[in-house]
Amino acid sequence: MGLFNLKPGRSVRVPEIVADLDELIPAPIAFKFEGKTYECAPVDAGLFLKVSQALSKIQDMKEREVTPDEIVEGYLSFLKPVCPEITREMIKKMSVSQLTALINLILKHLTGESFNVGAEEPSQKKKKSVKKGV
Repeated sequence: MGLFNLKPGRSVRVPEIVADLDELIPAPIAFKFEGKTYECAPVDAGLFLKVSQALSKIQDMKEREVTPDEIVEGYLSFLKPVCPEITREMIKKMSVSQLTALINLILKHLTGESFNVGAEEPSQKKKKSVKKGV
């Protein structure tokens, strides 16, 4: 008998991959405003935290009376970390629908749900590729 009394081991089970986190990295995004294209920064945990804090401050503005400049500053603090080229003047020029669309784009980017405006939905692509009468 040797120094170690080894018992036959259990079979080692290799874990299945639950989620491929590399696939969750969103593609770079950009938006167009007044004919110029602006790129958005890739999102890491630090940026996500910074933008989440800015979003929380915007939510807090609902609880008190704020000036238009304070509102612009709130949106700037939310958008600037992700879109470094955005300015106060740009935010002031945007219509409500433009600002809302940009905020939604950024939120989808932050959560990994980036989308391509004008791209076909996967369900639409499948419908086109199905042959009729076969």
